[in-house]
Amino acid sequence: MEMKLKIDVKVEPEGDLLEELRGLSPERFLRAWAIFTKNLARNNAQKAASGSGGRSFWQREILQSIHDSVGADSATVYSDSYIAEHVHTGGVIRPRTCKYLAIPLDPRLKKNGPGDVAWRTPDKEPVFLPRKRGPGWVMMDYAGRGKRKYLEPKFALVPETLPQRPRPWWPSDEDIEKETRRFFEEDL
Repeated sequence: MEMKLKIDVKVEPEGDLLEELRGLSPERFLRAWAIFTKNLARNNAQKAASGSGGRSFWQREILQSIHDSVGADSATVYSDSYIAEHVHTGGVIRPRTCKYLAIPLDPRLKKNGPGDVAWRTPDKEPVFLPRKRGPGWVMMDYAGRGKRKYLEPKFALVPETLPQRPRPWWPSDEDIEKETRRFFEEDL
């Protein structure tokens, strides 16, 4: 799958850049630029993580997905994570391998999935009721004691989520250009 979160730079055999950098080999320059740009993307991700409550998510999913590839005349900085791209661009979340997503309705169930809940129905199976709003179902469980048993909602089973807001963290072309100029002026 081709990722949208990608930055490419290619050194042409002839051009103003090579005239200015005669003493620096293109591969060495590209390696330095790739490391610099990868660090810029990681710094952006860390800033975004500090504003959210999911630091471990950002460290596990986003920061680990930023890579670089340097050749003799080109360099690429990219993210190989579908989740990283989705966080950056936003959008709807759909299940990949099943029919429904299980959204916990009780905050205590956020770290659990439907298989982790001890269902206490008489036949030890969950009860499914149609959702009142939109397509899908609600997984219910019997709660209470004796004659005071009632159905308690546990998970909403939905075919897709509402559109998620984008949380941009990948450096924009303008940021890359500005920081690359600064990189040339200060570091080279």
